This record gives sequence, structure tokens and C-alpha cells, in this order.
Amino acid sequence: MGPRAEVPARVALFHGWTESPVWYRTPGDSGWVDLASLPISSHLRERLVAWNEFADVTLSANSYEWPNRTAESAFIATGSELAEELRRELGIDVVYPPGGDGDAPTAPDRPLPGAQEWTAYAPLSGETFGGPQPGRLRPGR
Repeated sequence: MGPRAEVPARVALFHGWTESPVWYRTPGDSGWVDLASLPISSHLRERLVAWNEFADVTLSANSYEWPNRTAESAFIATGSELAEELRRELGIDVVYPPGGDGDAPTAPDRPLPGAQEWTAYAPLSGETFGGPQPGRLRPGR
């Protein structure tokens, strides 16, 4: 798993312990997206780096917990703003899990062009469902 240089069709934004808070996940691979490779404004790129670094520093200094609800709420709100700005500038889907669950798949909630199957992810149970036809759920895909 390493950085991805091209723009994927869909990404997730969450703070992590890497150089980038923007991640991709495909059925066979996942990793962080190199911010320098994205066609985004330098202002957005700088804000994304600062947002990610703020989480790293704050959580590391507080036993990997937010020091208070105010700090956590402000961080989540900023993340939401950044996700929306990233959507506008890239013109792609951006998944933003406010809890920062980087392990949550960014599986499409609608078929991608040329896709034969669909998938759906239930974040509370952690189950992934999929199949050739919507309406016929199969656990474990």
C-alpha cells in the first residue's frame, strides 16, 4: 500500500498518520493519495495538511483522545468543510467519516461505469454486502 499519483473516482477524507488525509480504496488496493498530484488549489492543499497535522499533534499529546468536545467538534466541522471543498475542486465523490475511521471502505454506493456488481457497506456492523442485483444482499463481499 503506497501513495496513489492519479485522481481516483472516489476518495475518503480522514485524519491519519501519513502524509495525506485523502485516501482511496478499490477492491484490490488502498492507500493515501499524494496531495501534490491532485489538481487542487494550493490553499486547499495547505489546509488539508494543516488539518491532518493538527489531529496528529493533538491526539498524540492526549493519549489518542480529543482533549474536549469543543476541539473534536471544531475538527469535525473543519473536516466537513474541507471534504466539500475537495468535492468542488476535484468534481468527484468524497466520503467523510467524521469519526476518522480510515478502515471503512470507500465502496461506491452506486455502480461505477462498467461495473457488473454493486457493494454496500454497513459501518455499524462492519459488514459489506454485494451482488449482481440490488435487492439481493449477500454478506461478506
